Amino acid sequence: MKGKFFTFLLITLLSASTPAFAQTLVIFKNARSIEVDSVRYENGQCIYTKNGSKRSVPLALIEEIYVLNKGTIYPPQRPEPTETKDTKIINDTKKTYERNNRKKKSDDSSFFQMIMQVNDIASLQNKIGKAAAVENHQGVTIYLYDVPIKKSDRIRNPAIHFVDGKFNMVNYVSPEEMNQRIQMAKIRDKALSSPHKKGRTYNSAEIYSMTRGRTPEEMREMFGEPNKIWESNGKEAWTYIKLVVTSKGEIWDQNFLFDFGRVYYDWVEKSK
Repeated sequence: MKGKFFTFLLITLLSASTPAFAQTLVIFKNARSIEVDSVRYENGQCIYTKNGSKRSVPLALIEEIYVLNKGTIYPPQRPEPTETKDTKIINDTKKTYERNNRKKKSDDSSFFQMIMQVNDIASLQNKIGKAAAVENHQGVTIYLYDVPIKKSDRIRNPAIHFVDGKFNMVNYVSPEEMNQRIQMAKIRDKALSSPHKKGRTYNSAEIYSMTRGRTPEEMREMFGEPNKIWESNGKEAWTYIKLVVTSKGEIWDQNFLFDFGRVYYDWVEKSK
């Protein structure tokens, strides 16, 4: 597994070994670093294990032993130094280490095992963090995450479905599709926070993201009463005059077609 998915435990300060699944960063004085499973130091030696192998190096070569979410354990009670070129390299190394663990790669099996422990939205956010965006489709709430997941030797992003507040399924999509869906969801949220007023116009992307799958009641809440209600091929159609601005900056009329009580198609016409 190329990506790293880490679990961290506290490491005692003196001559104590960490469990094999803990993760620690050993930083050498030449600014190189190595991630190890457990570490202890005694008799002038730093003794660590990595992938089941035990090794030791002189403590004189060690600049710092750093534990994620705990901090420096060697040297103990080290005063804050004035930042120099060397200490800046070390600090940048630690920041990169923490950043990579906040947004880490995982394989599908590990990720799915974690998701299976999710009961509700609160526990989802507890385990993975806040979603980049949220979609709502006919009673299904979809939480969009740009966390990279390794699936069949490809990187995918998870879209996690909830029905009635309970976990339903995970759908994996490409990072390109996920980025597009996140942007569209943000456009929709922004547009919904600004209900239609006289003279207000929207672009095509906003119209699509705001209205697809919406009920007549939701349409009235966003845009008010339509200027025209009519029939097209046996289905109810609505027209809002001068609602959309085209890519050329022209103001056109916007039409919506309903099927089974929801918007499923829309098109524009030049205003008369």
